[in-house]
Amino acid sequence: MGTTPAPALEARDVRRSLPLGREQVEILKGISFRIDHGEFVALLGPSGSGKSTLLGVIAGLDRPTSGQVLLDGIDVSRMGEGKLAEVRNQKIGMVFQAFNLIPTLTALENVEVPLYVSRRRDGSPSKHARQMLEAVGLSHRLQHRPGQLSGGEQQRVAIARAMVTEPAIVIADEPTGNLDAANGDKLLALIADLQAQSNTTFLIATHDADVASHAARQLKLSDGLLVDGAEPR
Repeated sequence: MGTTPAPALEARDVRRSLPLGREQVEILKGISFRIDHGEFVALLGPSGSGKSTLLGVIAGLDRPTSGQVLLDGIDVSRMGEGKLAEVRNQKIGMVFQAFNLIPTLTALENVEVPLYVSRRRDGSPSKHARQMLEAVGLSHRLQHRPGQLSGGEQQRVAIARAMVTEPAIVIADEPTGNLDAANGDKLLALIADLQAQSNTTFLIATHDADVASHAARQLKLSDGLLVDGAEPR
């Protein structure tokens, strides 16, 4: 019998507390869920629900006070910084609300960056980057810098950059937050198409129920607790 593959992402009773004066304020109060490979999941919750804290813990940018986070079966919760950075570069693609592109680099060069960081050697970084930019509809913008691109185009570059290393999961934090409604809808349709074609795992964090509705499953967060959607259907 074959071994059941590890989920792309698994959280086990994740808690995160922060000091406030002499007290500890519990931000995450025991979060458990899994996201299987190939899923498209939305993390839905209002401001202050703990979304940003949870994303930081998942991405290894912050440590849980207790509990475990596993990326593709690897427990990153207590991993040393050097090894954690290596695993994060290999296993996670990140998309931010503010795009976070390097302004002095072209679209092609921005997408190439993660390939050099991860030291991927299976082919030309430029070839991989070109293919990803073509997949997001920007083959005609390869040599344009971020300041020469619209907001929607910049976010497409960011998605190409996040996917180019073929990570276990792509995490998008309010990816439509800096876009108008029309461009936001186009971006979500693009993500859905890319996810279906490539079977890439996506987790989108949002406060907007309309944005969350584009995902196949929703994890609903309220006051540091997961109130719905922990198990895949």
